Amino acid sequence: MLLVIFGINAGFSGVCLAKCWIILEERWEEYRGHVRKPFASIGYRAGGKWMKILCSFCMNITFFGGATVYLLLCSELIHSITHTFIKNLTFCDWIPIMAIILLPLTWLGSPEDFWPAAFGALGATIIGCILLLINIITDSSQKTNDVQYDSPTFQSFFLGLGIITFSFGGAGAFPTFQNDMKDKRKFPLAVSIGFGGILLLKKSLFILS
Repeated sequence: MLLVIFGINAGFSGVCLAKCWIILEERWEEYRGHVRKPFASIGYRAGGKWMKILCSFCMNITFFGGATVYLLLCSELIHSITHTFIKNLTFCDWIPIMAIILLPLTWLGSPEDFWPAAFGALGATIIGCILLLINIITDSSQKTNDVQYDSPTFQSFFLGLGIITFSFGGAGAFPTFQNDMKDKRKFPLAVSIGFGGILLLKKSLFILS
């Protein structure tokens, strides 16, 4: 239920942000080109300078936190893959190494400059989902009894809530993606299809598992 609620909420937010940006382009000519901070621009036209500062602050905190999590995940995955033959490097050692490797990507101006990464991410996600489905189907024949889950606690509920919220936390970058599109009016359709597919996939994996 939480996956569905947060998915619908994130998708609705994306559609609203897309419509807001279309309004900005219709009313102010300076937004019809490439804009580096579209989210802050929406805030500025909606509530003034203080809203622009607030939007920028929230986006910076969100993206800094997200980047930290992804950096830790990348380091952990690389360490788990390489620890058998690279024994001198620990998980903590991989964090600055991965930061240096990924640093040049932060010098690019917008998603338009690193569009191949989007195709790579999509391909990796599809392959990962296929392998996961194969693993679930293979293990289902060896299932002997039902899994016993612990009763949810206050801590476990909010831990799961935080993870679900984080998984739908990319809405802040939506105006940036839309700003790089040729036909920006199609972004609400892209958001609807994307989040609809994500919810369907997550629900299918949950049922199969």
